[in-house]
Amino acid sequence: SQSITIIQTGMGAASAQQVLDSLYGTKSEIVTVSGLPTSNHFRAVPLRGNPSLVICAGFAGALQPHLKFGDMVVDLRGAESEWIEKAKAAAQKMGVSLSFGNIHSSDHVLSTPEKKKEVGEKWRACAVDMESEILKAWAQKKGANFIAVKVILDELHDSIPAEIPIGENPAALFQYALGHSANLPSLIRLYWRQRRGAQKLARFVENLLKG
Repeated sequence: SQSITIIQTGMGAASAQQVLDSLYGTKSEIVTVSGLPTSNHFRAVPLRGNPSLVICAGFAGALQPHLKFGDMVVDLRGAESEWIEKAKAAAQKMGVSLSFGNIHSSDHVLSTPEKKKEVGEKWRACAVDMESEILKAWAQKKGANFIAVKVILDELHDSIPAEIPIGENPAALFQYALGHSANLPSLIRLYWRQRRGAQKLARFVENLLKG
C-alpha cells in the first residue's frame, strides 16, 4: 500500500496528520523542517520507513504575473499523473486558483520584481522556493515519487526583504523588525500572508489527500 511523507517547510500542512493517518495508515507522516535547506539537512530528516510519495508543502513566490497571493501551485514533474485530477478536485472544492508548472528553487531570496521576472524567464518557471529541487533529489534517491505543493505569498510585482524570518512566531518577527525598520510595512504584510497562506495550504493538502 502507498505510504506518504509530507515535508512541511516553515509552516504548512500540520493539520493534515489525522487525514493522512486515516487514509494511508501509520507508516505515513508529516515532518516539519526549519532552517535553510541543504542536502545534509534533509538527509538527517527522521523517517519511519521508505515512503512511496514525498509531498513538499510550503510557501513560494510568484514568477508570473497571473499568480496572486493565496493561489496554489503544484509541480508534478516527479509524480504520477493521477495527482493532476486530485489537485484539480481539491482546488475546485475550496474555490481557489490552481496552476501546474515548474517551481524553481533558488539559494537566495528573490527580493525585487526584476529578479523574479529574470528567473522566471530564464528557467520557464511559474514560482520560486528554496527547497523543492533539493527535496526532489532526496526523495528520488529513496525511490519515492515527489510532489511540490505551494501557496503563493509574494506576487511578481512585490518587493520583499532579502532576509525573511519565515514562520508564525510574532516575537521572532518583532526582533527582526527592530533592526530593519524600513522594511516594517512589508514585514507586517508578509507575516499576515504567512498566517493566512498556511491555513489555506493545510486545507488544500487535506483535500488533496482525500482525492
